[in-house]
Amino acid sequence: MKQYFIFIVLFILMVNASNAQNLQINEEEKILSTWQKKLHDFYAPDIFLLGAIVDSSITINNAHPIKFYQTKIIDLHPINQLIERYVCLPEIESDSIEIKFTCRSKNLIKAHLIINTIDSLEHLIKADTINTLTNNKWVTFKRKIHKKDISFLDLIIRALGKPEYNQVQSFWIDKLEILDNNNVSIDDEEKIPISKSIPDIKKKDYISFNPINPNFNQLEDLKKHKIIALGESMHGSESINQLASNLIQHQVKNNNCKLILFEIPLEMSLSINQYIQGNESIKLDSLKEMLFQMNCSDTIILEFFLWLKDYNAKHPKNKVSFLGTDLSLTEELTLNTLIKYMKDVYQTNNNSILKKLVGNLKGTHRGDIPLTSSQNLDFRRKLKNTLSYLHKYKTYITSKLGKKEYILLEHCLQRNIDMGWLSFRNRLIMRDVLMFPNVKFFIDNLINTNQQASVVIYSHQMHVNRVSNSFKSWRNLSMGKLLSEKYKDDYFVIGILAAKGNIYYAFDKNKYIKEVIAPEENTIEKIFLDKKERLVYFDISKIKVSPIKMRYIGYPYKNIQFFEMSPQGRVDAIFYLEESKIY
Repeated sequence: MKQYFIFIVLFILMVNASNAQNLQINEEEKILSTWQKKLHDFYAPDIFLLGAIVDSSITINNAHPIKFYQTKIIDLHPINQLIERYVCLPEIESDSIEIKFTCRSKNLIKAHLIINTIDSLEHLIKADTINTLTNNKWVTFKRKIHKKDISFLDLIIRALGKPEYNQVQSFWIDKLEILDNNNVSIDDEEKIPISKSIPDIKKKDYISFNPINPNFNQLEDLKKHKIIALGESMHGSESINQLASNLIQHQVKNNNCKLILFEIPLEMSLSINQYIQGNESIKLDSLKEMLFQMNCSDTIILEFFLWLKDYNAKHPKNKVSFLGTDLSLTEELTLNTLIKYMKDVYQTNNNSILKKLVGNLKGTHRGDIPLTSSQNLDFRRKLKNTLSYLHKYKTYITSKLGKKEYILLEHCLQRNIDMGWLSFRNRLIMRDVLMFPNVKFFIDNLINTNQQASVVIYSHQMHVNRVSNSFKSWRNLSMGKLLSEKYKDDYFVIGILAAKGNIYYAFDKNKYIKEVIAPEENTIEKIFLDKKERLVYFDISKIKVSPIKMRYIGYPYKNIQFFEMSPQGRVDAIFYLEESKIY
């Protein structure tokens, strides 16, 4: 996660100059160095606020402590910080462990260390909270925990200052240690490996496929579950894109899949859905520019869209819908995408009501009334005016566009109004919680009327798995956890992994090719690589429930790619590819 943190910090420095101007260049470098060297194992949503530095003015235990500091825009703001560390415990003989936390606080109203103990399926066993207010003194807090049934620890440090501006507040962290019965640290994977044993996977436990022309008919799991979630372990793999495309086509042809959901913004998907429904005003080439944001293969995904369009043309009474689960991270992108969609789809009707609908979104109309250029409207007001106009002419617009298109546009506008107050930072942090209502709405309104219909979701594994959207955070709910709780056994997660090869990622309107790092020992990828398998389907319940490492590459590319997790807790099955290729 180190490169990810660095990228986000630098990005926010650019877009939030009001925060950055208070820091000199050498101070910025010090902060980055701090997170690399001392907090690299922590997940910190408030890292966007640059809320932690090394306090070189203090020395304790021969080292400088970490300090939560206050941001200053106009006034000095109260401290409001949270960092989290998710730890996979090694296999040791000790029957108990001890948590030692040394800190110091000043002018705070709350300071806590929260200790969540987690089992081998990454389910909560117990939550324990230690009050760590110290009245400006260094204090070491200790908590002994019986290790039985515990595989992970979720450690959360929380500090909240008094609600008084311009008051100096501080919270210093010296050490957070995990010790065995002999007072020896067990928090060093290089010295104490997480697992001593490699899972014993036999040939009878998995199904091998020809990667050129795989036949998925023998996979009963694809037939038994209403919602199949395909979770790729890394973005930017054309081989994974091709496998996912083949799997979805199989579901459409053989298992009555009527709804396909991709990890793209909903407003972007509306044009794609219109294309596959047969709207001739949407051209295939016009969709290519959207694919850049999807971080996928242009060729493979465009061929997939063309296949869906041809399928729908041949089955006019049994069409498939394609929609996005995600949201745009900026208001400008949301607005521009919606305007393009409306202009392409609606203005071809050469109808004044539909043109005024677009005008409300562009801010040139309020209802039926034209506006002058001086009457600037903000993002939410434009959306509210558009939604109000949509409701006013519901019967007419539905007759022109169809009931399904009407409810999709209505939902898209309402969701963006509801989320309009969210900053870029909060949209990024809350993505999974915000994606879940979209999926539920699509299933409730497009699928539940057809009891035999099924759904495929294609996304990153961190979004569709059953635990959390980070390997560094247990508390950040994934979309998959929410879907699993809602749909129970109807929800089935298949992780898609690759052992070696190349991927690309898109950044600043360019694509960069990166080599996939060779799999580490005791990883799912290394086990099948050693077996010289090319394409495998593997029921994860076939191996012992135990933490193991799997690859995770999100955005942007990172050199640290393998993280401990519970395969059985997060996914139901795995597709393994020997090689990720860039065609």
